[in-house]
Amino acid sequence: TIRLKAGLTQKQLALAIGTSQPQIAKIESGRHDPVMSTCKRLSVALGASLDVICDAMERQAALNAAKEAK
Repeated sequence: TIRLKAGLTQKQLALAIGTSQPQIAKIESGRHDPVMSTCKRLSVALGASLDVICDAMERQAALNAAKEAK
């Protein structure tokens, strides 16, 4: 949601932070927990605070855990 509000595709965001589109997909789906340096780059590229980025990743991880529990 944050990326879409910023008007970026996964590929554009990946280029902006120096990673790959599949890596962005893994982060967004909650299948990868990025290191702090990646979170900082995401924050800058998306114009969102680290708190907002971290909260979004935590919500996605919780959703994934709930799906797996079913």
